[in-house]
Amino acid sequence: MVDYTGDGHKRINQWLRRGQVPVEPAVAAKVKDIDAVLATNPLAQPTVLTRTIDMQETFKIARGEDLSKIVGTQRTELGYMSTTRLPGGGSTREYKAPVRLAIHAPAGVPAAAIEDISVYPGQGEILLGRGLRYLVTTAAYDAKIGMWRATIEVA
Repeated sequence: MVDYTGDGHKRINQWLRRGQVPVEPAVAAKVKDIDAVLATNPLAQPTVLTRTIDMQETFKIARGEDLSKIVGTQRTELGYMSTTRLPGGGSTREYKAPVRLAIHAPAGVPAAAIEDISVYPGQGEILLGRGLRYLVTTAAYDAKIGMWRATIEVA
């Protein structure tokens, strides 16, 4: 899990987000271990988490396009979903077109609070399991913070 909180997430999620099983034995073993940890720690109650993502990378929408066009669509996150319990939602500087997501996750979603073992402590990170299906329920541009906000409901 510690490796995932550093640069390991890139190597792991690049396989998963392409819908592939990692062929590197070390990566495949990490996926198996993470799945096991998350399966034993499901959310105990409905929870609202925050995630900041790049809308082009995640939703295939270019900067300047209207994110509201995807409201009502169902999507699947094939990789693991890093979120935070902190409402601020994390750094935006690495994104060309950041979107702040409010994630409504029901009880039972595979998850683990990994802040205490993170390479980057203080982020309030909650890692959600892979393969989560969700519905985009709202999207609006927030001029105060200069980015889009969207709400998703995990199925």
